[in-house]
Amino acid sequence: MHIAIALALACLLSTGGAPVVAQTAPQSQHLVQAGNFVHLGVIHAPTNSNLGGGQNGMAVEGSRWYYGCSTGVAVLGLPPIGGTANVISPCAQLPNIAAIHPTDRNVLTGGILPWQGRLVVSAYVYYDRSGLATASHYAGPDAASLAGPVRVGTDRVGMVAGYMGVIPQEWRALLGGPALTGQCCIPIISRSSFGPSFSVFDPADIGTKSAVPSKMLVGYPDEHKGLGPWDASPPNIYYGGTDQLGSVAFPPGTRSILLTGRHGDAWCYGPGTADPAVVGTPHPVTGLRYCYDPTDEYQGNHGPPYRPTVWAYDANDLVAVKQGTKQPWDVLPYAKWALPGMSTTGTNLLRAGYFDPATGRYYVGSTDSLDVHVFEVTNAVLQPPRGSPEGLTATAAGPGLVTFSWTPPSGSGWVSYALDAGSSPGASNVGTLPVTPTATSVAVATTVSGTFYARVRAVYGDGYDTVSNEIQFWLGPPGTSPPPTNFRAAASGSTITFSWDSVIDPAVQDVVIEAGSASGLSDIVPGMPVGKLGHYAAPNVPAGRYFVRLRALTAAGAGGPSDEVDVLVGTPAGAPYPPTGLAAGLGGGGAITLTWNLDAGSPTPTQYVVEGGSRPDLTDLGVLNLPPVARYQATSVPRGEYYVRVRAQNASGRSAPSNELRLVVP
Repeated sequence: MHIAIALALACLLSTGGAPVVAQTAPQSQHLVQAGNFVHLGVIHAPTNSNLGGGQNGMAVEGSRWYYGCSTGVAVLGLPPIGGTANVISPCAQLPNIAAIHPTDRNVLTGGILPWQGRLVVSAYVYYDRSGLATASHYAGPDAASLAGPVRVGTDRVGMVAGYMGVIPQEWRALLGGPALTGQCCIPIISRSSFGPSFSVFDPADIGTKSAVPSKMLVGYPDEHKGLGPWDASPPNIYYGGTDQLGSVAFPPGTRSILLTGRHGDAWCYGPGTADPAVVGTPHPVTGLRYCYDPTDEYQGNHGPPYRPTVWAYDANDLVAVKQGTKQPWDVLPYAKWALPGMSTTGTNLLRAGYFDPATGRYYVGSTDSLDVHVFEVTNAVLQPPRGSPEGLTATAAGPGLVTFSWTPPSGSGWVSYALDAGSSPGASNVGTLPVTPTATSVAVATTVSGTFYARVRAVYGDGYDTVSNEIQFWLGPPGTSPPPTNFRAAASGSTITFSWDSVIDPAVQDVVIEAGSASGLSDIVPGMPVGKLGHYAAPNVPAGRYFVRLRALTAAGAGGPSDEVDVLVGTPAGAPYPPTGLAAGLGGGGAITLTWNLDAGSPTPTQYVVEGGSRPDLTDLGVLNLPPVARYQATSVPRGEYYVRVRAQNASGRSAPSNELRLVVP
């Protein structure tokens, strides 16, 4: 579907530009030090929201928190410090992962970057034994509409397929581009970097070029281990075999490039154990000697305690690399320090982080927790406050014509507007319409019909836009009317009472009600007039579950459906309803916790059935019969990729499956 302009508005061009954040020449700006990191507290992702446990990649844009959920991205509302986020849109899986690797589907989200009204997402194969992965980056208008992947640069894909960050405006010409992308320390280390790594690239190239150029600024490939041996014990001060990184940031007004991750202690390879008496003895099957690690029993690299850490680089060294007077592996961090306020007792797989230049806050998250720690970088120069467009409204201007109006932001500096429209909250899959910077309204002609969501962005040209309020609006055939709003229902005994905001449009002749046995169906009541006054009581309704919606009826016919209500009458007999909201939490040592819900009014289950497969919908890995408790915990689950779903069962039968989770146990 496409949005097309039907009415041209003012065409004057703004002379605004990006705000200047640097007060001195870039190469004379100060360096961030450990004392500039202040721990503000923690924010929480919601439980039981099908987010797949802790994060793989994250980003913050205004009030939105982009959450890397295994192989995809969810959109959450950013809560205040100490608060819990709400889900704006659930996890949207990355498309076309077969293009990342021809056979290996164990793909994880690497990094997330909002960029000029689009979302750029990277992804990688967790354990690319064959070394066949090539592509890594996606882009699209929102998390559910990504296209790709494409290859970035010509270096090893394991050096670019992770974290991303923005280069401040004043440094872009010096470093050769507007953003950074990198990766470090993933399994099969020869395909990645032996220490922090990042390259400069232009996010606007993702989706517009099949091969996206980049230049490595810092990196330590197998043949150039500039930070020293990775398997030293004790480790060198910069990098060890258990280190992992999850974010890169370049705070404006400084010349510091910062990376966050974990740094381990004395390195050991073998199975892990929490029992000191077993340490150093051979494993009965592999013969490898046990390593002390109370957080991880897997065979692999061990080195507790794992300290949350910052690696800091001087951008002047990167300019030398850009100019060819240094090599990427010649550059060393000018400092490294522990992140304050974070524990060293867990695995601390910090694979998520993002610096918000609008607030000076650095968000750091891990794969083994729903918590995200929030820090303030006290000597970063913040962007001047930028206002957002306000008061967005949509008004029918004629058949197939809608006028959107708004109030301009406070301040100055935006170079254009962009009107985004989608079929769900936060989405832009219907289209994005550029609008001149002096306009405060635009008329849009369309032939599509349905309920849509829109917002207008003020585009500042440096990668950071501000967004208006979001509105819901309805488009339908000429002569039809929008559906009734605020539809709700309540059951008492065998009577259902429906209510809605009364319809005042004189063109509406009546309101009709539809009811079905499943969402979207009208097989029970195909369309019955109930009047325009805003209430209706249905008596003597048989026990059961009903999905009900309203439509406004005009001389041109019925309009689009209202919001649907799900109503339960009595306690229906039969098999239980399918479980909902299946979610998983991953812990150390192969620990997995599954939780789910059962909708109110479902026939009571006598047991739950957990199914596991190596591919979607399969049960080749096993079926577990569990007590009727909506929770299951497993320990020592082997590494691998699992597809899991849950059913509820009683004497009348077994339900359909819940939503399916893809779990990757590292």
